[in-house]
Amino acid sequence: MLPIAIMVLLICAGYALSLAGLRKVVGTVISRAVFYGFLPVVMFHAFASSRMSGELLGVAVISAAYAALASMAALAYSRARRLERRRAASLLLAAVFQNSAFLPFPLALALYGTLTACAAYSLTIVTIHYVAVGLLAAAYRGRGSFARRVLAELAKIPVIPAGILGLTVSAAGFSVLIPSTVHEVLGAVSKVGVYLSAVAVGAGLPSPREFGRGRLGLDEAYVVIWRHVASPAVHLAMALILPLDELAFKQVMLESIMPPATGNAIIAFVYGFDVDLVAKSTVISTAISLAQVMVLAALLGRETAKPNLLGMAFLSSIS
Repeated sequence: MLPIAIMVLLICAGYALSLAGLRKVVGTVISRAVFYGFLPVVMFHAFASSRMSGELLGVAVISAAYAALASMAALAYSRARRLERRRAASLLLAAVFQNSAFLPFPLALALYGTLTACAAYSLTIVTIHYVAVGLLAAAYRGRGSFARRVLAELAKIPVIPAGILGLTVSAAGFSVLIPSTVHEVLGAVSKVGVYLSAVAVGAGLPSPREFGRGRLGLDEAYVVIWRHVASPAVHLAMALILPLDELAFKQVMLESIMPPATGNAIIAFVYGFDVDLVAKSTVISTAISLAQVMVLAALLGRETAKPNLLGMAFLSSIS
């Protein structure tokens, strides 16, 4: 449990620095450094240093299928509840699009010694995430075309071209042309990036004042229940069907219990969606997620094979 304890300490350190008045420095400077500098290196190195395999394709299929299913469920819930547009947009973002990189990357590296499957999952869902942002912005704000907004959002995400470049290098067999020294440097930079990302997660959480506005209601409960009960159940069902190897299976299940992406709060603010819904569900979900990670590590360990359904059902039920 030491790797998880380290992650918790790093997240708490980021949150403490934020509360100490350094949120702008930690939350902005470090987050941008990780997002625009370190994570593209992590994504490129994860793919360029690994072999293309059916497992990575299977992980991408799970990521895309999950995003589609979760989006349909969120839209159905919003329609049944007759939520106004900006709140429906925030609920979809928080329930569907988890923290797929900043938190799971360091956890996967610490627990399993690799994050390639997480990188494949993240590359897929991050692309879908920002396509969805463009769609929501065009549909709910009523300004601009969908295509223009999608392209504008995707252009801001450097991990996408970095991941595609890494996949290209791997598929073409160019990895062997990269000197071992360069691989070592990229590996070292990647490790720094994944641990800084844990600090960025803490810095991105809302303050007690932001969390305390209004009250917790059914919509926040939906997000939390979806993220920590429905999501692992859906991922488990798909992962058991597809021929994933042990490490890919573990990383898919790790991704399934992650909290909403902290960047969703920024997106909600920029586009005029419901910031409070995103902020509150993110705080609650992050605490539950860290508890579930400990259960996941206990159930799967580092060398065990796929768990039995009873054990995973227990993981899905704690909340």
